[in-house]
Parts: sequence; structure tokens; C-alpha cells
Amino acid sequence: MPAGMIDLYLLVLQVHRQGRTEFTASERAQVEFSRYRCFLLGLPEELLPTTPAEIIHVFHARAVLLRDAFDDTTCGELIRSTMAAYLRPNDSSYDRIADAVEKSYSKAGFVVAFCRGNLRIARGMGVSLDPADIARIAVTAPFIIGRLLIVDRARRIPRLAPIVDRYLIGLIERRLATYGKPEFVSDARTYTPALG
Repeated sequence: MPAGMIDLYLLVLQVHRQGRTEFTASERAQVEFSRYRCFLLGLPEELLPTTPAEIIHVFHARAVLLRDAFDDTTCGELIRSTMAAYLRPNDSSYDRIADAVEKSYSKAGFVVAFCRGNLRIARGMGVSLDPADIARIAVTAPFIIGRLLIVDRARRIPRLAPIVDRYLIGLIERRLATYGKPEFVSDARTYTPALG
């Protein structure tokens, strides 16, 4: 559950820092994407919260059941195996490069979100953000951030909004295609989207 929904927990922390109790339409779309992906992979709807308060409740309830300290044998191995997982559909040069870039961002996100930016703590947990990771982020960040800013501004222009929507839907469809064909243990027809 945490791996599939950590983006939502981090989003909720941001929402709470801003003093809000509801998601914006854009945030709701992110919530639905993560919930649906987790549902298709077998997580029951009872563990798929829909509101900021519910997401915090589920994550904190889960945290209460965990051990007090970091256990390298269990926790460390889970982190290392998650970071090492190859999620690309093929083994082409493009896929290997994309995998390396995604892992660099995952490591950086882990260091910031769970180690308060402390590289020494992250290394102690089995996550090393090395110079190659920093270089991959530095090279790709202008493109990623630039595209994000352009899309964010363009979607606010009424004439461009439908074009941007089609572009974003295409991106999501391509991303879903790269996830491959998981063994669905749930029936997508029984999924109930949260009302936003």
C-alpha cells in the first residue's frame, strides 16, 4: 500500500500545510489515478482513502502497526528491492536510460521525504544518491519542469485546455501501457471512483 500511495500522502501533507481540507480538481485526478492503480493490483477499496483526512488516517493507522526502529533486514531489504525494481517494458537503450532517470528521481524523493535531505541517513537505509543521480536529475529537470510549467499555464487558457487535456490523457495512456499487463486480482468494473 505505501509504495502505491506514497504520492498521495506527500500530496496531503502539502494540502494540510496550505490549510486546506479538500483536493483541487487536479489533485483529485492524481488521487484517482493512484487509487485505481492500487485497486487493479489488488488493494481493497477499504484501504483506498479518498479525502485528505482519510489518507492521513490510513497511513497513520498503518504506521502504528510498524516497528519503532529501522530494521535493515526487513525494512532495508524492502527499500533496496523497491529501488532496484526494473519497471520498464523492454530492455532497449531508451528503457534502460529511462529506468536510470526514474530511479535517480526516486532516490532524491526518498532522501527529501524520508531523510529530511540527509544523505548519510539515506545511505544508512540503503539509498545512495550519487553524482550520477545528481547529473541525471540536472540534465532532465529543465525539460521536466519546463514541460510541467508550460502545460500548467496552457491548461488555464480556455482555447488550449481541450488540446492540453488530450495531450495529458495521451501521456497517461502511454504511461499505463509501460506498466505492462499486471495480474489483475480485482474487477475494474466494481471500482467506485470517489466523488470530487
